[in-house]
Amino acid sequence: MSSSSVDKPRLLFVSRKWPPAVGGMETYSVELAASLDAAFDVERFVLPGRPDGKPPGLAAYAWFTVRAAWHCLLAGKRYPRVVFADPLLFPAALAHALVARDARRVVVVYGLDLVYGTRRGLLPKAYGLYLALVVRCQRVFGHVVAISRYTAELAREAGFRDVVVVNPSLPDSPLTRASSAV
Repeated sequence: MSSSSVDKPRLLFVSRKWPPAVGGMETYSVELAASLDAAFDVERFVLPGRPDGKPPGLAAYAWFTVRAAWHCLLAGKRYPRVVFADPLLFPAALAHALVARDARRVVVVYGLDLVYGTRRGLLPKAYGLYLALVVRCQRVFGHVVAISRYTAELAREAGFRDVVVVNPSLPDSPLTRASSAV
């Protein structure tokens, strides 16, 4: 640990969307965690994707959520701030709230998080009930971070309060350098 990280407040970043899986949520999680490094001593508790770029399966998600909740119960007092990278991690946020009531917790929401429950089928219906529970218990989170203004509108329509927008951005790349020169 560098001396500069000792001076920074601790933050736990929990995400089930992480490389080598490939996708927008994975990219956003990595970029958000990296940007938080500037102001916080960030510990990442993440579920890496499969080496072929695909996301983990449902069983891996479930087991990760159990492990994240357990970690938050055992070590939660060490983290005055926690970012949960999507609403499916609510059980871990609830576990953290049990041991660190005054800590600041935020959850990131994506459009699919907010509309998936409206699709047909048993899994979407179950998810819709789950999301309704998260909305009902949203006091666990100080803020809800939406990735766009439209996602923020969807979050508010779903019943979330204290919604803020943190737009994804492109990391420094030839594309961003070329477009900034225009």
